[in-house]
Amino acid sequence: MAKIEVSQGEAKVLPFRLKDKKTGRWLDLTGATFLLWVKRSPEDLEPAFSKVDTDFDKAAVASGYVTVFLTAYDTFRPPWTYKAELRVTKVGSPVPIEKLAFDLEIVRAISPNDWVLEPSGIASLTAFGSPTISL
Repeated sequence: MAKIEVSQGEAKVLPFRLKDKKTGRWLDLTGATFLLWVKRSPEDLEPAFSKVDTDFDKAAVASGYVTVFLTAYDTFRPPWTYKAELRVTKVGSPVPIEKLAFDLEIVRAISPNDWVLEPSGIASLTAFGSPTISL
């Protein structure tokens, strides 16, 4: 299963390009509707967050390419490997796609509270003198 990694609170564009497994050709997704559900577990009834059809950039759907923008609010979730489903609904040929599943791992963001400053290579802090403020 594919896995996408984002940091907590990171805004990110997710690109998708869909190919027909039988022919190897990119699918023409003109007229398709899209839905992205992101859940903590596949058994969850409600998603942690979702993206509806109007959230997708469909400028290149004729060549099977679509993107969705995840905002910082979307990804500001507890670190976890979430289960994501991209649902594509298209009537006609080729056979409608039901869903594409992948893992969306949200990793803990690094914050200034995670940093430790240690002086190195300084023999004496007094060597620099004391700070002065000129008025």
